[in-house]
Amino acid sequence: MRNVGGLILAVLAAAAPAAESIWWVSPQGRDEDPGTKAQPFATPARALAALRTKPAGQKAIVIMTAGTWYLDEPLTFTAAEGGTAAAPVIWRSATPGVARLVGGRRVDGKVLSPVTDPAVLERLPEAARGKVLGVDLERLGLPPVPAPTKAFAGTGALPALYEGDDLLPVARWPNEGFVTIEQVLDSGLEPKPHGGAFRAREDRLAAWTRAAPAEGWWMEGYWRVPWALDGVPVASIAPAERTITLAAPVGSGIGSKYSPLKDGTRQGDGKERYRVRNLIEELDEPGEWVLTSTPARLLVWPRGGSDARLTLVSGKSATVEVRDAAYLRLQGLAIAGGMAGAVRIQGGEEVALEGCRIRATPGVGIEVRGGRNHLVQSCEVAEVGAAAISDEGGNRETLTSGGHRLINNHLHHVGQIRRVVSAIDLRGVGAVVANNLIHDSPYGGITFGGNDHRIERNEIHNIGLEGGDLGGIYTGADWTSWGNLIRHNLIHHSRTANGVYLDDGDSGDEVVGNVFYRLACGPFIGGGSHNRIHGNVVLDCKVGIHLDDRGVGRRYGAADSGQRRKAEQLKITEALWSERYPELKAWYTTEDLGLPTGNLLENNVLARCGKGVDNRSSKPNKPRFVVNNTKEVADNPGYKAPEQLDFTRLPGVDLPDIPMATIGLQRDGWRPKLPTDAETGRLTPRKAALDFDSNTDVEATNKAAGGK
Repeated sequence: MRNVGGLILAVLAAAAPAAESIWWVSPQGRDEDPGTKAQPFATPARALAALRTKPAGQKAIVIMTAGTWYLDEPLTFTAAEGGTAAAPVIWRSATPGVARLVGGRRVDGKVLSPVTDPAVLERLPEAARGKVLGVDLERLGLPPVPAPTKAFAGTGALPALYEGDDLLPVARWPNEGFVTIEQVLDSGLEPKPHGGAFRAREDRLAAWTRAAPAEGWWMEGYWRVPWALDGVPVASIAPAERTITLAAPVGSGIGSKYSPLKDGTRQGDGKERYRVRNLIEELDEPGEWVLTSTPARLLVWPRGGSDARLTLVSGKSATVEVRDAAYLRLQGLAIAGGMAGAVRIQGGEEVALEGCRIRATPGVGIEVRGGRNHLVQSCEVAEVGAAAISDEGGNRETLTSGGHRLINNHLHHVGQIRRVVSAIDLRGVGAVVANNLIHDSPYGGITFGGNDHRIERNEIHNIGLEGGDLGGIYTGADWTSWGNLIRHNLIHHSRTANGVYLDDGDSGDEVVGNVFYRLACGPFIGGGSHNRIHGNVVLDCKVGIHLDDRGVGRRYGAADSGQRRKAEQLKITEALWSERYPELKAWYTTEDLGLPTGNLLENNVLARCGKGVDNRSSKPNKPRFVVNNTKEVADNPGYKAPEQLDFTRLPGVDLPDIPMATIGLQRDGWRPKLPTDAETGRLTPRKAALDFDSNTDVEATNKAAGGK
């Protein structure tokens, strides 16, 4: 009987499927081969097809060797290419970072040729002649790009061009930064919105008159406020008068919001910034390029000359698309390109990006929309056109958590095309954002909205390098975003940033145990209520903690206010919300909603701040701040080495205890080595483009409303 039983077991074992399927992909492979390590597939598409053939309930692994794959179509995972909890699908690089997926097409020297058209050569700066290469878009397989007809963000409909991993800038003047308007002539407000007009400071306009508007060039500017950057086509130029008339209106007109209005035009303050883009006359240094609409042509001055390795990114897709897949893990991949970003995850559950390197994409690095329990861990996302990570999960109407986690990621040099973005843009319910390192952002660090997020142990520095009125961690314009915990973050060396900026009525959040060092302000409460600010350290900031009553001037309590409409839509007085946040219903139904109430400030330490507690709430009849045991001192209150960012509490000192060792990037299986201080520049403050005080906006609103 034993022999018979052994025979039966052997037969069953032979008939059972293997515990897992493993396929290999290599540039030296062939799609006709079986996909083994010795005979790998050649393309990711062939490996995707193999995934669809695996037996149900079997784990699958796809391993990509060193190489670069240029993808005309996105690598798309659907439910058919996903797995289960017991049998996940793992797609990984053989060694982290050596397998590279690029959503774009190569443009080599065989396609580009030296520009010989006399009409173009005459317009090029002398230094560029003989070095600029060109090609008709038709030869690249691209349709003509229409000239812009209205205001837009970023570079509009233009594709993106890379040399290696470096985004090549669309030709601009000036080559760095912006110049300022001398005088606003017409804000473009009355009698109906139209293109505004202004006088330039520089005698440079004559050269630009040779460019026809149909070619597709434009002006780009912070026309009104330092948090709105718009591109606008040009209608006309008058060189003798140094005047420029825009061809389309800008939202709320041009001219500083904080300057007086006279005869329908703001007078401006001479600080409005602008620059010129996509103009042949300004293609004057290596790395710049121009794409003209009429004729449809690409002109580029490659840094590497005719041997340069260029990649053109166009279309509407991400490089990797994940749609309703489950239990899929992408590990150690290098992913670039994709006009809509490098990776886009929609729906599904338990999708993980681990140890991936995301660079050189004109869109968002990683976008997550919907689904459950997705994870982005120990990735590096850098040199991307918009946010590093954009995440939205859960349901606010039911307060159901999406369970998303953004953990231990290094996010830097974001916003290369769309400048007014934060490194992380977070929405929805119940995400965890922890141990990320964020730096070198033209605008913000983390922007969030929604409920019950936990934002903790992140390090953020050198943000706000171009914009103004922003936060290391920012949220705003939502009474209902209660339940968020902002804990044990280190935010530093960002002189234009407020540390945690609860803007425009944001309420019901807890800010505890954070360190704010060398900022414009530590916690900044912009008209909100029932925020608890405790156990924080604010050192060497212009202002320690701020509160104002902007809701009076902005009519938060009005029946038609956006704040109230959102509250009614979410039904915050019904059982679901009132049980989760007991104070919310009582506040909403009994208080004057234009005024901040019930904010608690306790056990904070403010040291070397220009001003300690800046309470600008003018109405005395209700407590705006309850202040308990908050200390204001002149020097280091008792931490080990603040100048070296060591806020370890010295023995015997009664101060908030900051768990320094747990803040910022941590070693793990995907991040065995941490970047050095020199590599991240964490002790070196960058120079910001402007110094904007967020109180400016509050004071202007109050003045316009007839208040203080």
